[in-house]
Amino acid sequence: MPDAQKKALRRWRGNLRHRQREESRSAGPRSDEKATGAASDRGAEAPRLDREAVVALVDRIRPLLQDEPLLSALVAGADLSPHGLYRHIRFSHGRERVPDASLEMHWRMEVLELFHLWRHR
Repeated sequence: MPDAQKKALRRWRGNLRHRQREESRSAGPRSDEKATGAASDRGAEAPRLDREAVVALVDRIRPLLQDEPLLSALVAGADLSPHGLYRHIRFSHGRERVPDASLEMHWRMEVLELFHLWRHR
């Protein structure tokens, strides 16, 4: 390996070790903090809502969106294609099945429609 690449590799390994040390320091006392409640004093993440609370919120919001494209269409894969779960989410919400050959074009149209709908809200 050329010297420049060896130097870059050493630097990246050093960065990785530094990040791992920082993460282990910040993650270490969390078990004690949960018992004492100190995590909430320092701005730690709030606990997640339980499933029933989320379902209640969804039931209130869903009628407001009617038949608009799914907001989850805005989540794309790394190659800017529809996310792998896009088809499943559509199915779970009772949307019509889109043939495999036209799924990406349908997804792109939904993304475009969402941008137009939400641009003026």
